[in-house]
Amino acid sequence: MTGGTPGINMPARVVRSIAELTWAATKNGSTVAALAKFIRSRSLGAQLAETIFDGGAPEAQVAQARAGFDAAAANYRQVALAAFQNVEDNLAALRILEAEAAAQAEAVKSAEQSLAIALNQYRAGTVSYLNVVTAQTTAYSNERNAISILGNRLNDSVALVKALGGGWDANDLPAADTIDSHSSAPKPGG
Repeated sequence: MTGGTPGINMPARVVRSIAELTWAATKNGSTVAALAKFIRSRSLGAQLAETIFDGGAPEAQVAQARAGFDAAAANYRQVALAAFQNVEDNLAALRILEAEAAAQAEAVKSAEQSLAIALNQYRAGTVSYLNVVTAQTTAYSNERNAISILGNRLNDSVALVKALGGGWDANDLPAADTIDSHSSAPKPGG
């Protein structure tokens, strides 16, 4: 409940205190003595003065707090949208690289078949060794491209995990010998 002065919102207890002060001043005849006695008895001096003479500070503080909240909310929205965009970009890159890897795997398979045919033709004596070297160059180039795509997929997978908030731990990775035993890549010297 607030007081009745138009344009000034005061708590009801402050309005009652002012009314009591006015009554005490008129009863005793001394406004200064009544004011001092009233302040001592109520312990409202600073609070009363602050409430009456605040100059609109609470409204300004509320407006400032709301503006700060709005700024923080806008910043949070921007950060969240950027994070979602980063995740979507990495997912799209992984989809594209998956299709590229499938196409490149077909190219590697075809190049290896072409190399096998050229090698058999050379052994049969129907083509020169230049055909075998050309087929090997094509096969190795396709394998190098497949490895490059695999590296890009792994990098984008790490970027996706990072965009999702981390969770990557080196202890979760398989041992190097486990990776080598499952790899279809040719072994060095073999």
